[in-house]
Amino acid sequence: MPKSGLSRYFELFKNVANPAEYLSNKVVRKNRPLTIVTKPNAVEFKVSPSLYLVFKEIFMVDVYNIDYLITLLPSSPTVIDIGANAGFFDVLLLSKLKESKIYAYEPVPSNVLYIE
Repeated sequence: MPKSGLSRYFELFKNVANPAEYLSNKVVRKNRPLTIVTKPNAVEFKVSPSLYLVFKEIFMVDVYNIDYLITLLPSSPTVIDIGANAGFFDVLLLSKLKESKIYAYEPVPSNVLYIE
């Protein structure tokens, strides 16, 4: 079930090794790219200001219910992500299951620029 209110911030602290990066930007509204590092397995990636809402959906609101999803997957799944957007779901999954093999496809060229 998607998180709301304060529970979103618990998700942020659970999924991100450097939550202060997000929080400090939120307070000051610097409108700059964020450099996020995931946990438990560190994956570093950038979040442009135009993708803050997508980041929040994946890492804070938990629209994919990631903890439940990984209980359904083998420890080294092969995932095909059609419509990967900026790849945030793939990054989160990889941070939880580091032996994942992920094929991410995105048809919108401007979104592909954000996939690392």
